[in-house]
Amino acid sequence: MEKEMVQKYQIVLLDMDNTFLDSRGKGEIPNEWAYGAFEKSLRYYGITLTIAEMNNLFIAPLYYEGVEGVIKFCNTFGLDSEEFWARRERDIIEAKIEAIRSGLIKLCNGSEETIKYLNIIKRFHLAVVSDSQQACVDYTLEYLKLKQYFAVCGTGEIVN
Repeated sequence: MEKEMVQKYQIVLLDMDNTFLDSRGKGEIPNEWAYGAFEKSLRYYGITLTIAEMNNLFIAPLYYEGVEGVIKFCNTFGLDSEEFWARRERDIIEAKIEAIRSGLIKLCNGSEETIKYLNIIKRFHLAVVSDSQQACVDYTLEYLKLKQYFAVCGTGEIVN
């Protein structure tokens, strides 16, 4: 029976954020590094929002409405949505990479050992999938020396 199950599965998918990477950070506010990046994006346009306002005006609409939520946010503040999104993406990528470099974002406890074990048993390929930006996934795997364990690495942007 076990042999049949092993042969059924050829790949194991792992999400990156909060599965093997503790992206919440270790600040008092979960994901504080991400709010800082968003504040930077908003500052460029002369906009100041509290975290509660960011959640209500941007994060919740993005989560529930996707692109339409971003467009509504941009329309509220008279922003070009494509330009704003591109700036926000750059700022998020920069902030996440810096948070990893500085040790604010680390691997979840036991995740490196688990990834290595899954690789050693050679019953299936490992894949990392994420809603993080591809640049963040690539940097994380390289910086934390995990890339060698994954056969597939991808985001909503692209799958390698």
